[in-house]
Amino acid sequence: MPQPLWLQYAPLIVVGVALLAHALCVNSIFYQDDYPQMLNNSRLRQGHWYLWPRRALVILSYYLTYWACGLEFRPIPFHVFNLLLHSGTSLIAFFVVREFFTHVETKTLRVNAEWGAFAAATLFACHPLTTEVTNYVRGRDMGMVTLLALLAVWFAG
Repeated sequence: MPQPLWLQYAPLIVVGVALLAHALCVNSIFYQDDYPQMLNNSRLRQGHWYLWPRRALVILSYYLTYWACGLEFRPIPFHVFNLLLHSGTSLIAFFVVREFFTHVETKTLRVNAEWGAFAAATLFACHPLTTEVTNYVRGRDMGMVTLLALLAVWFAG
């Protein structure tokens, strides 16, 4: 059975769904945990992000966003970064699930790899549990962990 023409654009549709589902977060403000993690963090303001004892990659991303904003804490660029991070993670989820369904086929599991990947990645892109990554700047660490874990699975497969 031939696949529909739109299915060749499935990865772009997944990214579009992620962007549309979480677009309103861009106008959000800083919330609870954002203050001690970034706004009240003197090491981050002084550029000493490397002195942070844990999660250095996340703190580096905070500092680079802070630096790109002209050394000001404005919420929109931080939320845009998180939204792009989540969209990219949704895209990688599509490829990982497609790879999984391509290699796994049993008598009980017969799923078209493209359809299965599209359904799973779209659900991941717009599921309400993923809003913490986009709405809270502090949720960036969860988005980065998910992205790096999916990349590890993808490259190991």
